[in-house]
Amino acid sequence: MLFSVLMPTYNSASYLEETLDSLRRQTLSDFEVVIVDDRSTDKTPAIAARLISEMGLTGSVTVRPPGVPGGASGCRNVALGQARAEWIAFLDSDDVFTPDKFERVSHAIQKSRSEVAALYHKSSQFDDKTRAILGEVSGGGRSDEPQWLLDRLLTGNFHATCGMVLKRDLLVRLGGFDTTLNGVEDWWLAIQVSRRTPWLFIDKTLASIRLRPVSLMRNQPFTHYVRQHLALLAVAKSSGDLTKSQLTTFRRYLLGPHTLFFAGRARSRSGWRDLVPGIVLMGRKGYAPEAAALAYRQLQSAALAWASSARRRLVPKRTPSA
Repeated sequence: MLFSVLMPTYNSASYLEETLDSLRRQTLSDFEVVIVDDRSTDKTPAIAARLISEMGLTGSVTVRPPGVPGGASGCRNVALGQARAEWIAFLDSDDVFTPDKFERVSHAIQKSRSEVAALYHKSSQFDDKTRAILGEVSGGGRSDEPQWLLDRLLTGNFHATCGMVLKRDLLVRLGGFDTTLNGVEDWWLAIQVSRRTPWLFIDKTLASIRLRPVSLMRNQPFTHYVRQHLALLAVAKSSGDLTKSQLTTFRRYLLGPHTLFFAGRARSRSGWRDLVPGIVLMGRKGYAPEAAALAYRQLQSAALAWASSARRRLVPKRTPSA
């Protein structure tokens, strides 16, 4: 068997049929799906088992055992322990693969003359209600040519979890996903992988990510993102995977432009009442210079926006001449 698809689920009953159907329609059928349910309160496990049987898929459904950390990462790690294939793919229970996903990945593996243990491809994002395409992730790279990505990943996360395909042996050696992280564990995994192997890039969109109001990375309080980023930085520091110079680069980006992006979204959505607690948290955790720089940039942005608004109010509109 060539591929194992690791699928965490939680209260996904209304999405499972579309997701699993995207596996049923694969033009290459040399795969299994390993579903681990995060103790859903609906009938997700039973529905998943029924759909696997009805669609003729090879796969299994289990419930996360007691003592295993909850969340997608814990469930993926349980699924990894059950996986049998050489390569691991990831599919959340409300996302979908294109029908040619496995065929194209298999072709890239066979075509490559180098020993690589990781591939990635483009993924699109779509709105759950309207089905409108909202953007793209995992773009960029030299197609079919192995490349080392660590330096790029230290200044931006361009991988989606569903866009990565990794050798099972490498993933097992890394211990799977870090369950202490929440929402950035895929970024840290990609960094760890990039220390150990080059990647192959497939310049095709082979997965689609459903964005819902409850999606993890949308519309959370600013403190949520600050905690994410501080936890990620702590893991990176303690891992021994990065040099001092690489850690400095990572910290400057993570607590600089990356956190600034979420700060801007928070201020535009909820104003300073959402922003201030996150800035204070950064300072209390020992990152006072970064917190001060973030506050300054937000004050600067707010001042420019106020000045622009005031100018529009004060400058009289021109009326067309007769």
